[in-house]
Amino acid sequence: MIVEYRLNEVGRKQALLSGGNGKQWQTIEIKPTAELLRMATVECNGEAKLQLRVPCLQKSSSTIEFELEGYDFLLRKDVELLYVSRFGDWVDFSAPLDEQGVLEKVRELNVMYDDCIQRSRGEKKAREEIEPELPRLFAEARELAIKKAAEQEKAEQEKKALEQQENDYLNFKDTIINFNGTVSQVERYAAGLLSSAETEKILEDHIFGPLSRFPEYELMNNSEVCKCALYGLDPDECKVKYSSWAAEEADDEEFTVFKAIKGLIPQAKQAKVQLRVHEGVASQCGGRKEKRGVMVNIEILGHKFSREYAC
Repeated sequence: MIVEYRLNEVGRKQALLSGGNGKQWQTIEIKPTAELLRMATVECNGEAKLQLRVPCLQKSSSTIEFELEGYDFLLRKDVELLYVSRFGDWVDFSAPLDEQGVLEKVRELNVMYDDCIQRSRGEKKAREEIEPELPRLFAEARELAIKKAAEQEKAEQEKKALEQQENDYLNFKDTIINFNGTVSQVERYAAGLLSSAETEKILEDHIFGPLSRFPEYELMNNSEVCKCALYGLDPDECKVKYSSWAAEEADDEEFTVFKAIKGLIPQAKQAKVQLRVHEGVASQCGGRKEKRGVMVNIEILGHKFSREYAC
């Protein structure tokens, strides 16, 4: 059999001094024994080759499948296995080897190899370690599978409900536009050319139709808030900050409007009516203006509409 080994620099010098070639990679041919063959490989042509390398442990992740009576699915468990490899780092020798030197080193490597085997964790050992836990693991896996199936079924039902709701909304929109739109709007809608602004206006006019007698709230503008002209200041330098919040009190007139609007909303369960305060404050002149409005929010088949009225 052929033995391959590696010389370090000291070993290469010793090889030259003893009449060798002084190369890093060396080979020696010796008679095979059971002890030597344990660490060797044998080629298909029957040639045995031994590389003097340190055996080592290598990690490998693996998935082991288990079946347990009474369960209708497999349990897969990821484990980390340790495998013994005879092809670790090369041993560096400080002198050329003879047959006796090879035998002594192989005995040392065989001891290291046995130690690796003792410390290795193969698939069989991993199975034996996990098997006592199988009933618990299967129960947990089954519970998780049932939970995931229920969640998936719920998600599918919710998806179907949303799809049905959207179809119902499209039918609602078609009906409202065809009934309330002008001839031009109906034709453009059928051709897919009606603008979103016009579409929303038609829908909102229908939805908020019962409130048509109430004037819509008009946004404040800077000229209503800024008083710079009264003080000889430049209005262009005056910044106005606007803010809004839910009102905490109302006078008789405001409450009358609020109550009348709330009583006319047909989709009462889907509507929210709120009295709101709007304020504008000018930064330079200190001007301030407050207005109030009644905000109506209505949700129809998952789509939200809002309109605010003056009070």
